[in-house]
Amino acid sequence: MDKIKNIESIQSIYTNWRPSDLAFIKKLEWSDDFLSITFLSQDKKSVAGWPDFSKDLYEVSLTFEHPTQLSLNFIQSKIHQLTGFDIIDVSKNGWEDVNFSVYDYEGDTIKFNCKAISIVSVKKYLGTLY
Repeated sequence: MDKIKNIESIQSIYTNWRPSDLAFIKKLEWSDDFLSITFLSQDKKSVAGWPDFSKDLYEVSLTFEHPTQLSLNFIQSKIHQLTGFDIIDVSKNGWEDVNFSVYDYEGDTIKFNCKAISIVSVKKYLGTLY
């Protein structure tokens, strides 16, 4: 099973971090071999209503190597809320250069496959939403 590189950087903040804790897409940059996305994340299990704007959010920057079959369906150009985000290990499928499937399973706003995923940075989000 392939792992998300540097996952310990977010697990040091909350140990049970899951991709479904990614609540918003703040920034997206795409180049030939990389897709970089900055998310806002919040532990769903630590709040009553998610996302809870009275609780801490964390800015989590991830890099996805060799993205393929990228599909975006954003309604607005501002910060974009995710309602059901997941990263699935598909390395056992034997697809060339594809180890992960990444998608918003409720909102169908983003979907792609990639070879590798790295968490580049994690920091407390100090901005405001909307």
